[in-house]
Amino acid sequence: MVLPLLRNKFIWIPLYLVILMYSYQWGKKVFYKYLLFLIGLVSVSDVVNSRLLKPFFNRLRPCNDFQLNALFDPLVPCGSGLSFPSSHAVNHFALAVFFYYTTSFIPFKWRFLWYFWAFSICFAQIYVGVHYPFDVFIGGLIGFYFGNIVAKTYLRVLNKEKEVKG
Repeated sequence: MVLPLLRNKFIWIPLYLVILMYSYQWGKKVFYKYLLFLIGLVSVSDVVNSRLLKPFFNRLRPCNDFQLNALFDPLVPCGSGLSFPSSHAVNHFALAVFFYYTTSFIPFKWRFLWYFWAFSICFAQIYVGVHYPFDVFIGGLIGFYFGNIVAKTYLRVLNKEKEVKG
């Protein structure tokens, strides 16, 4: 099945490497800033979600709910983590927004595919039974928020440097 593969973090490594290779063409200084902003984005969004929000809401995954276990078999190991909000949704929507604004090498009319990519991963989370739909919906909104802030900050930093170089 394709959907369980979509949620595997290792399957996306080639995509991330291609983006980094393209960003390296912008020059070393820009590349390192891009990399720093990417790492910062994922780190902050993941820490806020996993260390603050999930423990606060303390919601079980559907695959850990004994009442739901009788209704379906999860397609992947459930894990012991909490469900709300989905970290996959937070991180991938944060990345999708960041990539949407910063991948100028992709024609503008095709950049919406970043959102399709994030949505597909979120749908896979529901499909395999590790999240409720609301978990990924709210996670997507949180990721959208973080992605916007970091992408716009990154672009402001780049534009200010261009103005200084003049």
